Amino acid sequence: MTRTIERRIENTKNQKGEKKMKKMVVYEHDCMKSARYHLRKYKHWAKLLTAVDTTKSNGFAFIGEWLSVTSQNQVIEGSLVVEYCGYDGNREFKLYRVTQSGKVEIVASSRQTIVEFIRKAAEELKKSQKTEEKEEKEEIEAVEKKEQNQKEEKKMAEERKRLVEYVEGEIMDRGFNEDGDILVNLSDMTKLSDEEIIEVVESLGLLCETCEEDGNFRISMPEQYIIPHNNYMDMYFDKQGRMTDSEMAELLYDYINYKGFDKYGEVVLNTEFWSSVSSSQIERVAGHMGYECEFLGDAIFILRKVNNN
Repeated sequence: MTRTIERRIENTKNQKGEKKMKKMVVYEHDCMKSARYHLRKYKHWAKLLTAVDTTKSNGFAFIGEWLSVTSQNQVIEGSLVVEYCGYDGNREFKLYRVTQSGKVEIVASSRQTIVEFIRKAAEELKKSQKTEEKEEKEEIEAVEKKEQNQKEEKKMAEERKRLVEYVEGEIMDRGFNEDGDILVNLSDMTKLSDEEIIEVVESLGLLCETCEEDGNFRISMPEQYIIPHNNYMDMYFDKQGRMTDSEMAELLYDYINYKGFDKYGEVVLNTEFWSSVSSSQIERVAGHMGYECEFLGDAIFILRKVNNN
């Protein structure tokens, strides 16, 4: 189980280019600073505990890395160390947990009670391993959650980009109406919620609101950029008489740029409110400007692009 978790964590770290360094602390044997005479006369040893063989009833029950008795050792914080000093009488064997602030004694024992000491050491090691496995599992879950969040963020960014491109395409193809609005149906092109759609559209500097019909949104230019239709007409036609061809060309140019061609390459010109209308003049001037002009009657003209103009 532990090896499996270790492999999963190592694989995850390698994939992410990350390696979390475990904190190291210093371990010293109780007799490290003792006189040379003491160290030579009595048996001393220390082991970094990695396993316990509970079938044995002596020092061979403790499995792990030998540590120096006469100098400092670096071990991972929280490690368990079994320490032995043959001089210590009823406390020959000691089990320590090594922390950042020093050693914490868990249990001590003589040779006479070595079996109880071995069982206690096995129990403490098992607790430590469970804690380590839990921390490693939480680390894996944290990395996986981070990866999942990154995937979702990337997917959301792509979805938002697709929405922006679609809305901008609709506006370019169809244009806003005279009130500065355009109705766009987004029911089949995005999985974003209504609130998210509105947020994305408004991030473009536009206004956006849902309509009664499912999937439809009214997208509007900010009020300060809207040229009211009636006022636009009044600039040219209120109490005006017949225009020269030059004035008509200027009017048609401004009007086409204001309205914009629809996806069929057409602009509808309604001359209902003009004070003076000459269909032949409009057709002639439009032709000189490179547009096809069709008079439909009832004051309605259709201007079309010709030769990709």
